[in-house]
Amino acid sequence: MESPSNRSTEKKVAGRISASEILAERRVEIERRCQLLTQVFIHRLAKFSGVRLNQYVLAEAVEHYFCDIYRLKFFRPVEHADNHKKAAYTMKWLAKIRPIQITAHDARLDRQTLLANDFFAVYCGYALLEIDLPKICQNSEWFVRYTHNLNLSAPFSFARRGFSRLRNERS
Repeated sequence: MESPSNRSTEKKVAGRISASEILAERRVEIERRCQLLTQVFIHRLAKFSGVRLNQYVLAEAVEHYFCDIYRLKFFRPVEHADNHKKAAYTMKWLAKIRPIQITAHDARLDRQTLLANDFFAVYCGYALLEIDLPKICQNSEWFVRYTHNLNLSAPFSFARRGFSRLRNERS
């Protein structure tokens, strides 16, 4: 798949602009969004053992987000994307591109570490919706059920991503 930042030769066609033009127009917003998502990582996931946030991969996810929002506005009669769409597109690209990397030398390969990108996507979605996660966690019954469902879906997620061998080895 071609990266949005590599399509500098595209031309305007019927009102559409190229991905490189979208990114050039939104450079300040992209940097601001990357800073916000980095802060979410620092506050929520930096305590995880053996994980790091790759800034280049994060920037690519944010660039894809802005290109998708542009497409949404172009093809649908939408002037401004609401916060729910912003959170959803952000979560989609973070979960797909996976900017959190596991460092092999000091990683504890438990379920929480292996799901770090999924947790990161959810935490970023909450941050964009301005949902106070610690306050939700005080009502821990809901949050425990939610994270339990995330953990139940993990084996299917791992199998799809090629982690089934790892899971079988650790059993």
